[in-house]
Amino acid sequence: MMRELCALIDGGGVCPPDESLAELVALARTHRVHLLLARRLARDAPEPLHREARVEALRDSVRVGELLRVVAALEASGCDPVVFKGAALALTHYEESRWRPRLDSDVIVDPASRARAASTLAALGYTRPAMTSGRYVMHQEMHVRPDPIVGEHVIDLHWRLANPNLLAGLPGHAELRARAARVLLPEGEIHVASAADALVIACIHRAAHHAGSEQLLWLYDIHLVAAGLTLVEWSRVADIVERARVATVVRRGLALASAAFGECIPATVQTTLESAGREPSALFLRTDLRPLERLRADVAVLGARDGARLIAEHLFPPASYMREKYGVRSGALLPLAYARRIVAAAVRSSRRR
Repeated sequence: MMRELCALIDGGGVCPPDESLAELVALARTHRVHLLLARRLARDAPEPLHREARVEALRDSVRVGELLRVVAALEASGCDPVVFKGAALALTHYEESRWRPRLDSDVIVDPASRARAASTLAALGYTRPAMTSGRYVMHQEMHVRPDPIVGEHVIDLHWRLANPNLLAGLPGHAELRARAARVLLPEGEIHVASAADALVIACIHRAAHHAGSEQLLWLYDIHLVAAGLTLVEWSRVADIVERARVATVVRRGLALASAAFGECIPATVQTTLESAGREPSALFLRTDLRPLERLRADVAVLGARDGARLIAEHLFPPASYMREKYGVRSGALLPLAYARRIVAAAVRSSRRR
């Protein structure tokens, strides 16, 4: 059934008999490619799936319009935003953006512009849910605005591509902006990560933020970007992964995408990826990776002083976060809330060991 699903969403295959169609749709939902399946099945798609696709078309137009509004405001404030991950790929690599489901839009700005970008989003009606923060513990923050049609708009504001400090070698904002692609829409334009950057990001995101998930949506993203790369762009991919020391993770993402949707990696690039030695980022190939192990890896890469600061940021997040997270109203009770957090972390660590 998985093979038939991959063939269908990639534009091949044939509609299955009625008795197995429901199972196919259920599998597509599990892998978040049900909208693509509706596109491929066309008139043969079940009516509920047709209806959902029509509703999603409306929601998508609202999401894209809101993203344009946000990007325009960030550009006007001098933040030079670059959109990446799902929202960018929906506009650059899918036939229509509505076929690529997404819950948020990821935007990266220069670290020096972080406060200005947050103020710009606040002026647009966005608020920040309770999240921990610190120099090393978090490299992004969520901003949310309610909407009567889509429920809520979510902007993930980044100043680094990924949270793990183990991945600090990935391209920074200045590099991403310098080679960003421009997407021209009737209502405006958006700078998105270049195709080479988008491929690396898609492979890293699947491994580092989704525990090595083999969900078809992530693999189809990788497949679409890889299939459209030129030899020059493939060369740039090889350069990025070598500098960031993520060749092992990228090779794994490409291998899974190729197994699902067909091989599309040039032999020379394959050789380059396979020649990479042991990399710390290979840790993310493990599907049983525990938070404590991720923390240890980050501490190791940061060194003793900065690693100690990272641990402190985990154990002692800002008081504002503690108040909202644990419902603390009195400042006198804050020490108890911190003690509760530390004890809970110790218990979880002990159980995992």
